[in-house]
Amino acid sequence: FATSSITVTDTFTIATGTVTLASATTTVGGTFDNTGGAFMHNNGVVALTSSATKNIRAGGSDFYDLSFTGSGTWTMLDTNATTTRHLTISAGSVTLPAGTLALGGSFLHNAGSFTPNGGTLRFTASGAQTVKLGGTDAAHITFAGPGSWTFSGSAATTTGSVRFESGSVTLPAAFAVGGSFISTSGSFTHNSGLV
Repeated sequence: FATSSITVTDTFTIATGTVTLASATTTVGGTFDNTGGAFMHNNGVVALTSSATKNIRAGGSDFYDLSFTGSGTWTMLDTNATTTRHLTISAGSVTLPAGTLALGGSFLHNAGSFTPNGGTLRFTASGAQTVKLGGTDAAHITFAGPGSWTFSGSAATTTGSVRFESGSVTLPAAFAVGGSFISTSGSFTHNSGLV
């Protein structure tokens, strides 16, 4: 797209070919559906603003920033998906992938809700980032990048395993883990809290 920001009031579909998204913000008021082509994120935000029930299918392409700002309900249809920077939930309800959601930045649950769907949040950043679950339980969490992460809030819960494979993590004051707690590399700071 030649302009830095675009708005699609309903469904955004990529059926074939390659689409370069707007460099600032691509606002989508409906479903985002890559059914057979590809998209280049162009270091821009994809902002989802619907108040209805919609889907998201990346189809093997990566988002940069993915932002949920509408009051609707979204399901991420891909088994695995990637944002190379942040995923932010500010409104609505989001069902995450059942496999792995790889995040090159922060996971920010500011408002609304999300369903972990049994999947893994895999953090891969090289810089300082934030994990904000916002009172909702994650399923599995893996820290796999050389960066550093800090949990926002005094408490966090996973129903499954937590793995530390690289980087450094500052834990919340109360961290409930429903599965294994495994550190194979990297480090974590206890923050004078309880695991």
